Amino acid sequence: MGMGKLETQLFRLIRQHARGLPKGTSEVIASFDRSAWLDKRGSPTLTLAREPAPPSQRSGPLTGVSHLSAPQLINEVRRRFREPGGGVDHAVEAIRALDEQRYLREKQRCHRTQEDGLGLSVRICSMTEPVSAGEMLEYYDDGDDEEGGKQYWTYRIIVTNLSKTETVRVVSRHWKIYADDELVVEVPLGSPGVIGMKPELPPGATFMYYSGTDVAAGRTGFMTGSLGLVVVGSESPSETIHAVVPRMEFM
Repeated sequence: MGMGKLETQLFRLIRQHARGLPKGTSEVIASFDRSAWLDKRGSPTLTLAREPAPPSQRSGPLTGVSHLSAPQLINEVRRRFREPGGGVDHAVEAIRALDEQRYLREKQRCHRTQEDGLGLSVRICSMTEPVSAGEMLEYYDDGDDEEGGKQYWTYRIIVTNLSKTETVRVVSRHWKIYADDELVVEVPLGSPGVIGMKPELPPGATFMYYSGTDVAAGRTGFMTGSLGLVVVGSESPSETIHAVVPRMEFM
């Protein structure tokens, strides 16, 4: 059965959106869960998987997909359009998913650290999203900001072990938080673990977690830092690699 006029127009729109993706094959970026830090403050949120990218959407046209290219996506959409029950609903989902991927690619920053002598290659990606005081109090009512003197931010860190043979452990962290270029908080170099953990990543594994911070209302800020990494089996302090985490903006 062929596509109707509306389906044809929607398919053309999706094809146009798909062509706006990067050339070649690219990883699908996991959806950013704004509530992950808030509703699980007492228990860390993480994903540890033996795959090159964290899982994408829980449902929709990119379900279970870790990599895509514009031609592959167009062919998949065409196939689903022709299935019974496809058409308009699927088109709307596909457009939303593509728009989300473009937004995530604009927001997310990545940095790769490579130490050939240790066989270590790790990519760290970061991004931030604002959280309103109302959202904060909905999940965590501690009366801390009754006069609205703070702007809350949640951030996500994704660590991917690109090493071919070496297992990597995240052993420490170092953060500097600035407001209007003034250093306001520093977590010292070598502070143990992240979110109370020292995750171990086999080759190809990804570790993803959310956390958060705040800056004074009316001020812009940013956060810089690094994660301390070691190759499992050679965990002396002198062999710790401080991998740069891309700067996170609070503005």
